[in-house]
Amino acid sequence: MLDIVGLLNEESDYTKVRNYWEYLKAKLKKQNNQLVSATTQLKLLAADGKKYKTDVVDCQV
Repeated sequence: MLDIVGLLNEESDYTKVRNYWEYLKAKLKKQNNQLVSATTQLKLLAADGKKYKTDVVDCQV
């Protein structure tokens, strides 16, 4: 999700993208938006070699 949010906002700063996604996710949850319920947290490998939970979306082609 962070990749998508960063691309749509034309923002490359990871911290800004993460903060915006957290704000947007909270706002969408209050509105009972289905997008948030479609996200799942998975532990993915980061550049520092550690695994962190990140929001992902399952999309069908």
